[in-house]
Amino acid sequence: MYHLIINFCYILLSINVLYASPISNEIGNEFVLTKDVKMKNRWVLIPDTNGRMHLVDMKAYKPNHESQPVFNVKRDVKFILSTQRVQGVEIKMNLTSLLNARFGKNHPTRFLIHGWNGDMTSAVNERVTREYLKRGQFNVISVDWSKGAGTLDYIAASYRVYEVANFTAKFIDFLVEHGYIRFNNIHVIGHSLGGHTAGLVGKYVKGGKIRAIFGLDPAGPLFDLNNPEERIAADDGEYVEVLHTNGGFLGIGSPIGQADFFPNFGRWQPGCGIDLTGTCSHSRAPEFFAESINSNAFIATRCASFKEIKNERCTTEWLNERIMMNPEAINTNLKGGINLIKIRENFSVFHLKMNKFGALIILVLASAVTSSPLLRDETDDISPLREFKEEVNVDDPKHRWAMIPDGDGRMHLIDLNIYPVDIEPSWNADQDVFFLLYTRRNPTSGERITFNADAIRNTNFNSGAPVRFVIHGWNNDHTSAVNTQITSAYLQNGEFNVIVVDWGAGANTIDYVSARNRINSVADVVARLIDFLVNNGLTQTTRVYVVGHSLGGHTAGLTGKRVTRGRLPYIMGLDPAGPLFSTGNVNERIDAGDANQVEIMHTNGWTLGFGEPLGRADFFPNGGRSQPGCGIDLTGSCAHGRAPTYFAESLNSAAGFVANRCATFAEVDRNQCTIQSSGHRMGGEPPNLTHNGFFLLATNSNAPFARG
Repeated sequence: MYHLIINFCYILLSINVLYASPISNEIGNEFVLTKDVKMKNRWVLIPDTNGRMHLVDMKAYKPNHESQPVFNVKRDVKFILSTQRVQGVEIKMNLTSLLNARFGKNHPTRFLIHGWNGDMTSAVNERVTREYLKRGQFNVISVDWSKGAGTLDYIAASYRVYEVANFTAKFIDFLVEHGYIRFNNIHVIGHSLGGHTAGLVGKYVKGGKIRAIFGLDPAGPLFDLNNPEERIAADDGEYVEVLHTNGGFLGIGSPIGQADFFPNFGRWQPGCGIDLTGTCSHSRAPEFFAESINSNAFIATRCASFKEIKNERCTTEWLNERIMMNPEAINTNLKGGINLIKIRENFSVFHLKMNKFGALIILVLASAVTSSPLLRDETDDISPLREFKEEVNVDDPKHRWAMIPDGDGRMHLIDLNIYPVDIEPSWNADQDVFFLLYTRRNPTSGERITFNADAIRNTNFNSGAPVRFVIHGWNNDHTSAVNTQITSAYLQNGEFNVIVVDWGAGANTIDYVSARNRINSVADVVARLIDFLVNNGLTQTTRVYVVGHSLGGHTAGLTGKRVTRGRLPYIMGLDPAGPLFSTGNVNERIDAGDANQVEIMHTNGWTLGFGEPLGRADFFPNGGRSQPGCGIDLTGSCAHGRAPTYFAESLNSAAGFVANRCATFAEVDRNQCTIQSSGHRMGGEPPNLTHNGFFLLATNSNAPFARG
């Protein structure tokens, strides 16, 4: 049943919840990043403050360059030839180029096409090339369209596959016309978006029919089963084979070729652990294909119907036929008929799909993980999940496709219903950061304040009351819960000037990298306002506290670094964001030296929040990784959101969030504590400005969360 639970989570993640989490493929018993997965990783899955996941390839995109370059297919698509004699030579559509490259006229030719954000180093290029050249004399041509694929905008990349395919088809026609290759000796192989590109190449060639086309887990998002003219289809070549490894999620889940193979039933793959994002399973397709070139171990069973595939059961009518998945030993009999091959005992079951001609296959792969808990459970109590699974059409392009992989399986999240595909507007912190004042006289309708002392005096600003700044995180603004909850709690507690820092114009972007880099300029403006208030006698630095959540937590710390009119007495970082922040660079994140007292609350450490101590006093409710009452919080969004909720409650809680001080962080990390002292309150108003160290506490699973 466990694998069905994971499938259920897939559906929720990709259709309704729009959440995901940066979870390692090598995972233990917790749905969190292991401590070995440090900030130097590429943080492909990143949450905004509301828990909506957006995926950004930190290495591929320059933080300060958001506009997309113009893609010119003739200039930007490269054909890279590799043979046993030459490696990585660019060839062009002219005879001199081919002659100089020592193109093997009598050798079979294989075209390889990567997917979104892929390039020459992608598995479909690097690994498949290596296996072909290991097998024998081949012309392996990698279609490098990384200039068009390497974009944050998946939608733009998906549209570019048509011109890439058309240009590749023209190149094939050119090679055939000049006697370099023959159609009956050409295979085209593509992964993800490249899988559809391979099919489109077959549609666009004019001189003949390509011998074989292989689609390796062709991308699902934005490709319609009912429109075969815009995707890979069964009649694109003499033989069209599709390998489904993450069907119904990152890849297309239904049969679309002449022969459709479904390793391990085509949804997820053994050895991938709890593959919540599907990236591991999606990337297995080129790995399986590469291995199959020189292996006869990928043995398949043909099934009677696609329904059998979906039900993960295959009838045993045709026990005498053996079907092998091998691109260099094509079985043309797979175009028709429904067969079942007996599964060897030392193989684990892999799932294949049915094509329009009725070739439905279950692939059986030699594997050491036959007992994988993702494949089988001892209980058969699965009917509710099966019912849900059958009712949801996860291949429907109308869904929001919250999580989309690039060609290497790195996840990027696009919310197609929210974000435009246009270039983002420029960001100017001085113009785009707003300060909204809330007091007991205007508790729900903020008054905008600017760098004008007289104007501030004409608002409800009370110079005799303490000042509390509240800073939100990614994809938030002044209406977000972190602001409304904490503002309301402060005003319930007493007379305060609560100033909400609304940097939504910079935070509301699909590009997390840009949002992260904007917090420095946000902190500059906040620090200048604090200095301005002090310089004009409106407050004193000793009466100003700054509170921030997620990216706002780091912004709070950076504000403390920049204030010039004294030292802030207190900063609270509420589960400060983990992605793109390192322990080593204290000048770019919240740190213990940013104020007289820097308190950090960790509620989703090592996943969405920062896992290691950052302040003078670091509190780890319930161990700091997950929170009770959140259920199976696969995305971490619930636990991440508990930080501002706990803090808001702490401001008026009679019981209080009381913690024990532990001897070392290692004890906290194990959720075990050698108690050094007790009675330390987390948060609160007034807060404790003297305690320091590492603190553990327990909370209730529902409000009120404080146990006292």
